[in-house]
Amino acid sequence: MNSNYYIVTSIINARFQVEDLNKLEEPNVMTVKVEGIPKNALLTLYRFDPNNEDIFPFFERGMALRLICDYVLLVDYNDFLYVLLIELKRGSITAKKQLNATEELIRYVISSALRIKQEIDQDKIYIRKIRISERRHIRKTNSGDIEYDENNYIDYPWDSFHVRYMLK
Repeated sequence: MNSNYYIVTSIINARFQVEDLNKLEEPNVMTVKVEGIPKNALLTLYRFDPNNEDIFPFFERGMALRLICDYVLLVDYNDFLYVLLIELKRGSITAKKQLNATEELIRYVISSALRIKQEIDQDKIYIRKIRISERRHIRKTNSGDIEYDENNYIDYPWDSFHVRYMLK
């Protein structure tokens, strides 16, 4: 198992952990079933909900700096830490901004771990940005269908979220 996973999960406050790994849900928007979890993987799902808690109290309210995506899924798999940033969205106007902001938050967590002398192997961390649209196709996902762009971003259009296929 990858020590990066243990270090990052020890830094992020456990009160943000989601116990139900079977679905991703945005009330009044969509619910997506989670499937295809590799048997030898460790997963921790986080939800940072700015409607229930002030995630960035040091930024003024109403500022775009307070954006954050719906979920962060940490996956320890084949000696790598995959950080899957997930935004469930009807439209696409703010999705990339939210995913990019959360990427910066995760990079801050990693750099903070390094600052306190934690042994993080940055070459074994992959950050992926995933937007799940309400316009999803009801068909099987194939691993070959998943291609991230140059910014590690993908519009995920299928009806179920297959974790294994996102681990590229």
